[in-house]
Amino acid sequence: MGKEEVMVVRTSTLLEEDEFIGFMPHTKIAFLNKINNNYEFRPRDEVEEDLIFKQPIAYGVLINTKTKKIFAVQRHTNDNYGEKRLKGKWNWGIGGHIDPEDADSKDPIYSAMLREVEEEINIDSGVYPHLTGYVNLKGGVHDVHFGVVYILETEGENVSFEDGAHKAGAWKTLDELKKMAWELDVEEWSIACLEPLEEYFEKLK
Repeated sequence: MGKEEVMVVRTSTLLEEDEFIGFMPHTKIAFLNKINNNYEFRPRDEVEEDLIFKQPIAYGVLINTKTKKIFAVQRHTNDNYGEKRLKGKWNWGIGGHIDPEDADSKDPIYSAMLREVEEEINIDSGVYPHLTGYVNLKGGVHDVHFGVVYILETEGENVSFEDGAHKAGAWKTLDELKKMAWELDVEEWSIACLEPLEEYFEKLK
């Protein structure tokens, strides 16, 4: 079996003229177009600490449109968990790397988002992704990853885990997520996503 390959884009191509830290709405800069026009695939173990490349990550926040709640999950804490830098952290982002199979689509990251939902969870209703923006942070695991953030709208309420990567999960209000961000070990990307979630719920009022 060959090495696992993941989508990468040269950091200079993606961010040299448009670098930002935190969350960026998709309407400001067309990073998705930059990715789609410049990506390649490289072995994952060769790029996990290579600052020359950024690995785009599909990152979907699951929202129940009826209850107005967000699904928060905790990554597993066991020693077999794949990404040691994120082990045990809480987050509200479903997703992962973009694989070569996703490139068969005109929109590989959107296809990857749907694939990751199918691989990670079971839910009793459809899930509808909407691109909302991007996350870029510095330090550790963030230096080589770039988040493409989707809001995943659903009317489903019953969620179970498919891939064994998660330890716990629960529907939470936005205020409850903010409290978790202060009190628990929460992924920085999820904290950055509180901004677009605020805007999302403001529009529903």
